[in-house]
Amino acid sequence: MNQKKQIICFLVAGEFTNINREAYYLKTLEQHGIEYLILDITALIFTSRTLNNSQHKDIYQISTYSELIMYFKSISSRSLVFNAINFELRFYKLFIILRYFNFFGYRQGIILSMNLPPLTKRNQSLRFMKNILFNTLYKIGVFKKKDFAFVAGNILESSYPAKKIICIHSFLYDDSIKESTTRLINENYIVFLDQDLPYHLDLVNAGYNLDKHFANEYFKNMKVFFSKLESVLKCKVIIALHPKGDHVKASSNYERMVHQYKTEQLVKYAELCITHCSTSLGYAVLYKKPIVFLSSDLIETKLYRIDTAIHQFASYFKQKVILANQDIVRSKLHFNEQRYENYKFDYLMNPKYKSSSSSEIFIKELKCLM
Repeated sequence: MNQKKQIICFLVAGEFTNINREAYYLKTLEQHGIEYLILDITALIFTSRTLNNSQHKDIYQISTYSELIMYFKSISSRSLVFNAINFELRFYKLFIILRYFNFFGYRQGIILSMNLPPLTKRNQSLRFMKNILFNTLYKIGVFKKKDFAFVAGNILESSYPAKKIICIHSFLYDDSIKESTTRLINENYIVFLDQDLPYHLDLVNAGYNLDKHFANEYFKNMKVFFSKLESVLKCKVIIALHPKGDHVKASSNYERMVHQYKTEQLVKYAELCITHCSTSLGYAVLYKKPIVFLSSDLIETKLYRIDTAIHQFASYFKQKVILANQDIVRSKLHFNEQRYENYKFDYLMNPKYKSSSSSEIFIKELKCLM
């Protein structure tokens, strides 16, 4: 009888990009001869759609729980299963299956509520009841917490729900300590950290009604704001496109230079960073760049959760939120150095392993666990 293989199995949902590959250290796993399997469970999580990850030869698309169980039966029960899906009652079948494996998570940066539905009294009541139900199901053993989790920063180290916490750095911090990156643009510029906001599938699946009119209004507001800012600061705005954004569409919508997969380089040499609530602002913190937190009447009205996250970020950094439709007055660009330093240790790196890269810590710990 053939012995079942002990591997690392990654459960992913949504488009799988090169950023995901870097964040999960897949190249490092290959270099150390550790076998892994990637299962695309998008169809189980978002039943209204499926994603075509067929361009990735190492990704297997799962359309039913029966298929998922079949794959799990082919590997050793001592295999490690990575699950990026947050616990929700509608995914109960998945979490019941995961009881029989050592499964783990990976978390870095502030946990935003971007993909939650609009906040209403009904939603608040439902969330309260769900939390009671979840805790009860955990206590009686229907589900279990993650066996271990890789987390970046002191805040998550003390609060993440897992039996064992393994401290690493965020990939943003790892990027910042690599060899010097090439400057993409020779002149001074401002960088906007795009979040694919009108089209982000997490928002669509959460029930937000982001129609064509919203998109048109959003980009109209952004272009007007960028033009005012460029006029006042005498500096052009460059777009750091979200990894899952459409480059051609974004170039047309913003009517400005767009770069994708170059966020770290763009932030490193920028004069100023603009964001709604992108966690990529961690680059601005690490490179000590001033940040403008941007909202608008449209975002406040249509995307309450996004607007709330923007204000949460701004409050953390002791900054005021700028509205896209307000007048811009030239002032000295500055940032609160103490808040930047706090954010670095709260969410981006762990001082215990300052001399080690995350990939080194990741591999060392996995070898101990396998």
